[in-house]
Amino acid sequence: MVPTTSRSTRITYTSATLMDNLYVRINKLNETLSGILSVDLSNHLPKFIYMGRKTNRKPK
Repeated sequence: MVPTTSRSTRITYTSATLMDNLYVRINKLNETLSGILSVDLSNHLPKFIYMGRKTNRKPK
């Protein structure tokens, strides 16, 4: 299991903390994309994760 992000998600004037870790199991068949949305709604930034399946499509 590995974490999907390593940046702070709760930011205040005096500190920055990584919260709400998302852990996934990595294998050759999965494609993973994750990140932190930069929105100015609160001091807690939302995270997202996309997990797809790699396909071996041959061109026609």
